Amino acid sequence: MPSFGYPCSSTYSCRVGSNVIINDDRWSYGSSNLAMGLDDYRAMVVNHETGHWLGFGHRTCPGTGQLAYVMQQQSKGGTYLGACLPIGPGATLDVQVGGVEAIAINLTAVAPGTGGHATVFPTGSAAPDTSNLNFSAGQTVAGFALVQLGTGGRVSIRNVGGSTDYLIDVSGFVATS
Repeated sequence: MPSFGYPCSSTYSCRVGSNVIINDDRWSYGSSNLAMGLDDYRAMVVNHETGHWLGFGHRTCPGTGQLAYVMQQQSKGGTYLGACLPIGPGATLDVQVGGVEAIAINLTAVAPGTGGHATVFPTGSAAPDTSNLNFSAGQTVAGFALVQLGTGGRVSIRNVGGSTDYLIDVSGFVATS
């Protein structure tokens, strides 16, 4: 596993080949350039670097006062954000899903009554025999899935185990070609 050094720096996270490298100091403390909490920063940086892994480049600010794209260089703040606002606490991002083949989601099981697992799959397709998220009783745990949309542009979540609450965050998408 590579560490920082060319092409990464000791300050920022990056992607090297098939590896996404998250800067340990940033993971521990966030970015002083942004007014967002550590959990929000972690979600943003993982989504940003995963976007690079999926082949997406950096984006620029769409306009004054608008929210920054996750593929903008938010960790650097200042001129890198342009006239955009970082996606932080209390911010609302409206996203219209159209021309999309797949979505990237963060699925969180919240305090399940028993151990089990969840499987995410395209609606209208048979559920696979593999799981996207495994959990123990009382454990709150998150997992990432990239899943193709099925019938009606939807995905299905199969819960195997006891009653479980789920939080679902759509963190990205794959556009149709």
